[in-house]
Amino acid sequence: MVPIPNLSNRKFDAARKWEDAGEGRKLYTFSDQDYKDVVQIWKGDHPEDGLPLEVIQGAPKGAPVPEYPEAEETFAPGISYEDFLEISKRLQKKAGL
Repeated sequence: MVPIPNLSNRKFDAARKWEDAGEGRKLYTFSDQDYKDVVQIWKGDHPEDGLPLEVIQGAPKGAPVPEYPEAEETFAPGISYEDFLEISKRLQKKAGL
């Protein structure tokens, strides 16, 4: 087994209030349609407080999420989406996939 350090969020002052409010047990999908299968992973009890983990479809309450225009440059800086697909095909071919 690989040793995993004990990094409790409670050790960080900025995170402690959110842990006290139980936010560390919640996983937001930020989508009402996507990531529905994450409930198969994010389940059981929290390892520190023993309370149940919770998946919440959508975003936390607050300001609305803005709809930004698509920016392909953020996909992979310096190359277009089409370039990325071509590079991917070449790598797969060289790997024999």
